[in-house]
Amino acid sequence: MALEKPSNVLLHSKQMTHRQVEIHKKLLAVFNQFFTNIGLELAKTLPETNHQFIDYFAASDTHNFEHDAKFAFNPVDSGDILPIAEDINVKKATGPQEISPQAIKENKCVFAPILVFLMN
Repeated sequence: MALEKPSNVLLHSKQMTHRQVEIHKKLLAVFNQFFTNIGLELAKTLPETNHQFIDYFAASDTHNFEHDAKFAFNPVDSGDILPIAEDINVKKATGPQEISPQAIKENKCVFAPILVFLMN
């Protein structure tokens, strides 16, 4: 059964007819099915390796791992953070922390040292 495209965007289910609600439910089910399985489908395309997850972390003084794989982060400084903050699109919505992009951009010099500390 083909899904019909809603004629306009309705903001609240009380404004929708029963048929429109059913169409939206079917559409959501299709999206849920896709996004529920996408990780498994992508995992199937990855090549097999002989390494465990822990192998990708560099050996420390407290652990003696024998491996040839390394995984490390490069340190960052304010010079890395400030250009990214400058490029923030202030017309975008807030994230889950509800901090406006405008506030981040205007206060980037305040946030940059904090982010550097957290990332390093």
